[in-house]
Amino acid sequence: MKKITKWITLILAVVLSASVLGGCTLVTIDNDRDMNQVIATVQIDENAPLDKIYKKDMIIDYYSYGYSSVQQGSSITEVFETILENLVKTRVLVQSGLAYLNENGLTVDTTKGVYDPDRYLDDKEQAEILYDTNKNINENIESYLEEEEHDHEHDHGDTLDYEKRTAPTDAKNFEKELEKTDFDEYNTKEGSLNGKGVMTGFVIENGVIKSTDSKLRKAYNEFIKNLENNGFLVADGETFDFEKDTVYDTYFYEYLLKTNKESAILEKYSENLSKDYAKDINFKALEEKYEEMYNAQVNKFETETAYVEALGTQSASAPIVYNPYSGYGYVYNLLLGVDDVQTTDISKINSDTSLTATEKAEQREEVLSKTIVKDLRSSWILDGYDFDYETKSFTGDYKFSKDGIPFKGEVNWVNEDEKDENDEDYEEKYEIDEVFSYSLKEFIDFMDTFLYGEKQTGEATDYYKMVKVDTEVDEYEEKINDLLFAFSTDPGSLNTYKGYAVGPEAKGPFDTDSKYVKEFTKAGASLLELGGSSYIIVATDYGYHVMFYSEKINANANFPTLVEYLNSIAGEFGLEEKDQVGWEKYYNEEIVGNLADYGDSELKDFYLYVFSQVYTKAYLSEKVGDYTAKLVFDLEAKDGAIVKFEDRYADLLGK
Repeated sequence: MKKITKWITLILAVVLSASVLGGCTLVTIDNDRDMNQVIATVQIDENAPLDKIYKKDMIIDYYSYGYSSVQQGSSITEVFETILENLVKTRVLVQSGLAYLNENGLTVDTTKGVYDPDRYLDDKEQAEILYDTNKNINENIESYLEEEEHDHEHDHGDTLDYEKRTAPTDAKNFEKELEKTDFDEYNTKEGSLNGKGVMTGFVIENGVIKSTDSKLRKAYNEFIKNLENNGFLVADGETFDFEKDTVYDTYFYEYLLKTNKESAILEKYSENLSKDYAKDINFKALEEKYEEMYNAQVNKFETETAYVEALGTQSASAPIVYNPYSGYGYVYNLLLGVDDVQTTDISKINSDTSLTATEKAEQREEVLSKTIVKDLRSSWILDGYDFDYETKSFTGDYKFSKDGIPFKGEVNWVNEDEKDENDEDYEEKYEIDEVFSYSLKEFIDFMDTFLYGEKQTGEATDYYKMVKVDTEVDEYEEKINDLLFAFSTDPGSLNTYKGYAVGPEAKGPFDTDSKYVKEFTKAGASLLELGGSSYIIVATDYGYHVMFYSEKINANANFPTLVEYLNSIAGEFGLEEKDQVGWEKYYNEEIVGNLADYGDSELKDFYLYVFSQVYTKAYLSEKVGDYTAKLVFDLEAKDGAIVKFEDRYADLLGK
């Protein structure tokens, strides 16, 4: 179940850590009676229940997300006004969603009432909701446990110094997709309170509490005490027997369980509303949206400077489809950067007025010849990104080519002996014992072999090295990205669409050093002429730039219609060119049925798919947003549908 409710703010997890609740004094809790006051009611029609919003609900939400807003500069008044607005909106949408699901025949259990979430949730969804609730409570209880001393802390105190390395855009660690059996196992796991999922450190046998883990029980008791101190222990009129009652009898547990159920209801509501509105989207709508984009570019690119600026922001979802100027393109930049000592030495050379330009260049080359190249992905390992210890390779989203580049260093798996296949909370922890160093020549030899399968001799030029390759290289872009993320010291070279935009030397935006240094500009222009899978290595004050050819844009490569643009890129994705009817059929049969995800298919980057995703999401967000805004607006104008008792929460607003 995806926790995606983009059109409202809804609590999916409440983190009541000891550090927050124990030390926060921004909100004063007077007593249970105060916290149990009803501050608002919602009832969308006479058939719906009268939903009550309690003052304590505002406090729970404050600790969930409002507290951080105050820390970031928002006023208490603003935060609590927003919290109440969200609480009211949630109640409206939950009631409306339940009614909608019932009217559209999306019932699972007909024995439940229309406004009971259990009516619409199947066994797997129920198990996952209980899992999410129990896991959240367990994480809160565990936060009260005393920190244990570890020989190898996760803050990397006993490992080599490292810098945080940028990760690929949208990269996520692999997560096993849990099934109902996994949820059920967690919810009834051995050691939890009467087999109900929450770890408490004790069991109850024949009404008698027996301790099973003194430290855990102490943490549990502190958690319960904190709920009491903050007014979250029981609902109005109820009492809590500390000898017999447990976490399952608390208002907080019931609130969190109810919130997670309502999250699932709102997700179903949103998904089905989206399906209703999705019927409005067709290939013609995409063609019209594309035409708007094309015309906007025609107007914007009246100046060459505007065009070049746009080249730098182009993306798969926002391509440049109007190209009135010639000589431009893209190159990838793998910077083998200088260290602090080299930077100082180069600065001294540049400031020496007795040297000629040629002498300065020669001395700089001598400094750069000492360049050392290292793998920069240490933090990926230390921060727990997908990593295979046996092969020293990154996996999943953290590599681009099929095999990727194994980490170039020595890694120590410090908690291998603690690994337990049944412990879902186990996390591998590593130390970096050594990161290998490559000389410039050693790295270039490695790079050539990785990219081309063999060392490249290159041509004799003014550049450090220039290699012209006309043949196609398998996984060319993917391998270059592996090289960039592993070795490039230029942060701007990572997560780019096609690299850096370059153009003819001494033309337009490239006629000064304001955009790039002159050596880079000149090499970029030369590389566009080489084409293919070529590269140039050029020296600047920043180090050696290994510049790989990416793409050259043909002059007047303009595509006024969506069909023309799709035909221009179809070959890259193994597709044949089609006429308007053909592309419309392709869209209906191949795209519409796969809007959720193309997975690992190359077609995930195909413009028709990307464009339809972007347009569809934007359109549905607007339509569903308008729908919900009108729903709340109409109910606020309806007598008795939404009632607020401001005098009961005025103190929270500072009034």
